[in-house]
Amino acid sequence: ISVVVVAITYVWSASIVNVLARRKEFAVLLAIGWRPSQLNRMLFIEGVLIGLFATSISWFILGIISVTSQDAVTPVRFLLTGVFALTVYVIGALLPMNIVRKISPYEAMREGEITVNGKRILRANSIYAIAANHFLTKWKRSFLSVLAIALPSTLLAVFLYITVRMQGVMFTSLLGEYVAFEVGTFHYVAIAIALLIALLTTAEINWQNISERQQEIGILQAIGWRRNSIRKLILAEGFYTGVAAMIFVVIVAIGAVFFLYGELTLFGVTLILLSSLVPILTGLIGTLIPAERASRLTPMNGIRGVQKTNVNKEKILRRGMVVAMAVFITAFGTVMVQAIMKIADTEDSKIAVDY
Repeated sequence: ISVVVVAITYVWSASIVNVLARRKEFAVLLAIGWRPSQLNRMLFIEGVLIGLFATSISWFILGIISVTSQDAVTPVRFLLTGVFALTVYVIGALLPMNIVRKISPYEAMREGEITVNGKRILRANSIYAIAANHFLTKWKRSFLSVLAIALPSTLLAVFLYITVRMQGVMFTSLLGEYVAFEVGTFHYVAIAIALLIALLTTAEINWQNISERQQEIGILQAIGWRRNSIRKLILAEGFYTGVAAMIFVVIVAIGAVFFLYGELTLFGVTLILLSSLVPILTGLIGTLIPAERASRLTPMNGIRGVQKTNVNKEKILRRGMVVAMAVFITAFGTVMVQAIMKIADTEDSKIAVDY
């Protein structure tokens, strides 16, 4: 469930980032006479096309599971899986459609911002205060990153408690029924995949934030800020994301453990607090590449809104992305193999019981 929820969050955040990256394109289209309804129709069609592609992939995976486990997938389950995948991308297209309505053609082409917003919540008298202002003023994007990190991290904390404290088996009663749940390698691999998706979500959102703030970063460097200070500014935003996710993890994980067992020991609290360090590390790692990109921006290019990249560094970045995708695909394949093996074992057990 965590992997599915985080994947949905990633799809929605990617849709939003896609619109923000194309804001000047949309501003030009609006300036030459396009109506917001036409842009919305275009975004909706894009979401449907991507959703159909995701649907075909989900049906392909279901077919593999059905053939491998010798368990025929019912037509209803087959259809609902595809409809769910399509619905996720269609809903993901609705969020950008709302953003397009707020685009001001003049401001988007001149400054790169959708609307002029000069609000500041904290007094900007330090690097960390400036980072906090950016984190809070862009709260919708920050919320996506926090949610993507917090969900798998919370499950990780609860699963670690069950593994260490309860020898890997959860015994509890729910609605008057006795429940036993075994936590195995399969669940930790699923959480690892969810955390990887959360890391990509954080990196993508921060990458877009930096693209919108090139002029601000260029001005800061022009008035004397060093590259290390720019790097600290971006990393601080990732740190705040991790801290917000950590608070969520501590509250929800402690509440879940107390709800399941009706007690909370010092050992359990300590284990959850140690697990809550994972969101902070995820938030920081997710901002490493965006922070490096921001620190390499020259004052002139930043003020002009032009980002020049070194060819060698671009190759290294691309290789890093390829490695990350390879790790993701390997982990996803591992989860699928584990799921198929579990289904096959379950079917074998049913057959043995029947005989």
